[in-house]
This record gives sequence, structure tokens and C-alpha cells, in this order.
Amino acid sequence: MSELPIHRDAVVKTVRVEKIRLHKRSQETVYIANVVCGRRLEEALTLYKSIVLFTDNETRIHLHIFTDHLRINLTKELDRWPDIVGGRITYSVHSVEYRDVEDALKWKNMFAPCSTQRLFLPNILNETDAVIYIDTDVLFLRSPKLLWDTFKKFNETQLGAMARESEDLVKGNWYSKYSKIPYYGSLGLNAGVMLMNLTRMRYKHWEDNMLDVYNEYKANLTFADQDIMNIFFHFNPDIIYVLSCKWNLRTDHCDVPPIQCKDALNDGISLVHGNRRKFHKHFSNQPTFIWPYEAIRDTDLGNSRNKFVEELQRKFDSIRKIPGCARLGSIIVETLIISLIESINAR
Repeated sequence: MSELPIHRDAVVKTVRVEKIRLHKRSQETVYIANVVCGRRLEEALTLYKSIVLFTDNETRIHLHIFTDHLRINLTKELDRWPDIVGGRITYSVHSVEYRDVEDALKWKNMFAPCSTQRLFLPNILNETDAVIYIDTDVLFLRSPKLLWDTFKKFNETQLGAMARESEDLVKGNWYSKYSKIPYYGSLGLNAGVMLMNLTRMRYKHWEDNMLDVYNEYKANLTFADQDIMNIFFHFNPDIIYVLSCKWNLRTDHCDVPPIQCKDALNDGISLVHGNRRKFHKHFSNQPTFIWPYEAIRDTDLGNSRNKFVEELQRKFDSIRKIPGCARLGSIIVETLIISLIESINAR
């Protein structure tokens, strides 16, 4: 297959499509979509806590949560949180669904449970302009509003944003070493965090394109939805905006020195992604990723944010700058403290 154009039913010429509605600062709402299936309840709640902790009073968050049997336990816990009771954070719970596709069960279990749901969001959330899609195994260390502002950097054709799979071809990149599919650029894209301009995706017949890619390459897919999007953006590189690695920092960026993500060293870390269970002691040898997860997970949102800052400062004093991912520990703590103080001052 030498080329993969925009779906045949779409108008290929460049046009000015509807832009995301950006309201006045005091009224702005950030829309976040997330899929929670299988054993991901604890991770999802920890993710949502990180969103609450680093969102100031001038920003509203609306969560679009797609889930299965976890619905009751999830909503029971969320409805206890002061920020949700007060209306600063709102949410909608959706059933996982695969419309108009053959073998929906196969799609649901293609990689991680329900991970392919994101490919169908433009048509499911058909009255929503844009969302930040995030996996459950991520933590915000800065306000989601800062990531949302990236939409303003899109040109007139870009419809999504993702970070690269890695930042260094020499020190290890899965796609360059093992992939049997075409992928974006020389490094590929990681799907854990994705800005989605749903309006543009609908206009470009996104779902039809995803199904076309799947039907042609399904025998060689390893990472399901991530691979499908890599193939699509390989043939359409001009419609994807590349995010900084500081918005999708993973152990892949730091387990082999030196640290690949230079933006994290220079600007701090905005979001950590604990893929391959790196947030969990039984699966991970990276305490730099484990402790911030546990600290946020165990935080009582009813307590003062100042208490959490004091605990983080104590942790900051005990961290030494040593090679590998551990070197990022002090940067994570410093980012957390600054973000919390900014959030407290804005309340």
C-alpha cells in the first residue's frame, strides 16, 4: 500500500473547519475522555485525583468516562469528592460501545480492555468539539488547562496531537526495532495521551479511515489502536501535532541514561505515564514512578492542599540526584509542589 489518503467520501481539499469554542477564562471548560475497564478502578480514581489537585477554581473540568461493570463503584466514590459535589468537576458515564462494527467483542479486547474505544469517540461524542483522551495509567502533575491550550497551536488541518514513542532512535525505539507496520516519522507515536479535535475528525471521516487501516493491516498489529493511528498518520503526517515528551513522560525516556526527554529537564514534567504497570510495586522497579502515584492515590481530597505540599517537601528533601529515572524524582516533586501552590493561590 503506497498511500493511504483521507477516506474516499471526504473532501480532500484544505478548508477552514469549525474551531474549538474557547470561552472567557472564568467560564472555560476542559473536556477529558477516559476509558475504565477491567482492573483499572484504582488507577482511574488516582488519575481523577491528580486532575482535581491541579485544577484551579477558574477552570471547569468535564470527564467523559467510558466503563463497563465498574460504573457503580466508580460513581459511588466520585460522588463523595468535595470538588464534584461543589460542581467544579463534573462527569458523564458512558457504556463502552462499538457501533456498526463486526465482532464488537474482538474490538473491545484487542489490546488492553476497551482501549480501542477511543477510535470511535468522534461519532459517539457527536456534540462535543474536542477532548483530551488519556489512558488510566497517567497522572497530571500540572493543570490539564495547560494541555488543553495546545489546541490553540493547531494549524488549520491538524486534528490531533500525540507525543513520540521515544525521543532517541539509538537508545531504543520499539517501532524502529520490531514494527511490521508503517508508523509516524522515525520514532512512532504513543497513544497514552491524545488531543482530539472531534469536529475535524468527523469532517475527515475518522472512523471510516480507522476501519480501513484495520482491515488492511490487522494481521500485523501489536498495539491495536496505537498502531492503527500510527499507520494513518504515517500516510497523513501533516494532520498531527507532536506533543512534547513532558506531557507523556514514561520510563522509556529515562531507564537508559542519559534522560531522553530534554523538555522535562528544562521545563519540568507535566504528566507521567506509568504504562506496563510502572506505578505498581509488584510490577515495577522504578520508585520514581511508584511514589507519586501512591502519594496522590492516598490523598484525602477533603484535607488541606497545604498538608500535601508539606509532605511533598519532605520527600523532596530526601531525594538525591542519581542517574536514570531516579534523577527525575526531584523534578517530579518540584513540579508537584509548584503546581499545588499555584492551584492553592488560585482558589
